[in-house]
Amino acid sequence: MLRIGRAFTNDLEIDEYVRNHINETLKAAVKGLVMCIEKKDDNMYFCFSYSEVSLDLFFPQMFPKNSYEEKITILKGLYSLLNSDEEFVPTLVMEYVLSKIIAYCDDYISFSIPETDVSDAETEFGKDAMKEIHAVPKSVFEQINYFFPEEMETRIQTAYVEFYRETNPEFEEDAEDDALYMTDALRCISEEWLDFCFWDADYQLLDDVSQWNLSQSKVNEVLGAMPKSMIDDAFYLPSDWEHSKDFHFLNSDR
Repeated sequence: MLRIGRAFTNDLEIDEYVRNHINETLKAAVKGLVMCIEKKDDNMYFCFSYSEVSLDLFFPQMFPKNSYEEKITILKGLYSLLNSDEEFVPTLVMEYVLSKIIAYCDDYISFSIPETDVSDAETEFGKDAMKEIHAVPKSVFEQINYFFPEEMETRIQTAYVEFYRETNPEFEEDAEDDALYMTDALRCISEEWLDFCFWDADYQLLDDVSQWNLSQSKVNEVLGAMPKSMIDDAFYLPSDWEHSKDFHFLNSDR
């Protein structure tokens, strides 16, 4: 399971519900990408269609281009980490990949409508505008636009209002509006998840430098973005990665 370094509310039960929701949604997205890449057809897997997606979209530009197997192993390792009962902070490359998945799904969801509503959308937006909007199967649309049970949504908002007023007393009057915004951002993958899921934005360093060069750099000495020895990022990938809970890093101190 992803170790999230922030609290959403002071209610431990609500916080656990939110964390599980985020983790399970990310699991579906990561598995969807793996299925998309490995099946190599035009079926829809979560937000992904093979005709539109390549692995290179989700990995740093300086990651070796001819390392298909390594990339798939990292994706499966990320899924296995999310599927574990234990909490882990992913490797920096895993964080980079996860951030790209979040950004891709956010863009996809923002320009998607269920296929059953296509005709209505054409009437509202016009046929030209529809060329920029994805029409997705209703079952997929429901996977990526999750609505909390009404009772739980009310509890999340109430708990968040209390939390907000405690942590931002000078902006107390904004608490209810912010609670509505937070609930909406949590329903499905959105750009806010980049703040929810990561302790920092160190993974963005991989936009400009290779893993190896970063690991040996002065910047890394200061930030501690990744281990100096890349062997410390090695992990055990269970053969049954889809179901096994036995993910772990080979360095027990990690």
